[in-house]
Amino acid sequence: MPILSNSCCGCCDLRTGSVVVGAICLNNAVIAFLYALATNEGLGNPSGWSAWVTLILEIIFLVACVLLLLGVKKGNLTFMKIWLVIAIILVIWEIVQIIVRSVQVATNEGFGEALAQALGVNWVLTLIFIGVKIYGILVVYSYTQTATVVG
Repeated sequence: MPILSNSCCGCCDLRTGSVVVGAICLNNAVIAFLYALATNEGLGNPSGWSAWVTLILEIIFLVACVLLLLGVKKGNLTFMKIWLVIAIILVIWEIVQIIVRSVQVATNEGFGEALAQALGVNWVLTLIFIGVKIYGILVVYSYTQTATVVG
């Protein structure tokens, strides 16, 4: 049963919303991948495993976004469901990452007011991005449910 009824945001249908979600996520995945390559903090040392995991997840998500767009265009539910699974995994990874970063920063001796403010901004931005991604997941999931019922 679809979570959202026939509209993704009140102005367009679920199919169009799924295309928009796919396009936005593809754009964000490309930017995140390029950012991870440009900063490459932790990629060169063995303890930087989380940087490698993030980079690999972004590559997988990039492919999944292309699959989502193809799935919506061709009516392939399997491609859309692959995107759903990978998007959920990425949301969980992002939540774990922000918690780990917060604990690491809080345990440093030089934890000051400026650092606390920066951490707060990081939390707010991360939660906004996660919220948008979760809404995108709801849109695509609802579309797969209506497409299953119709087709």
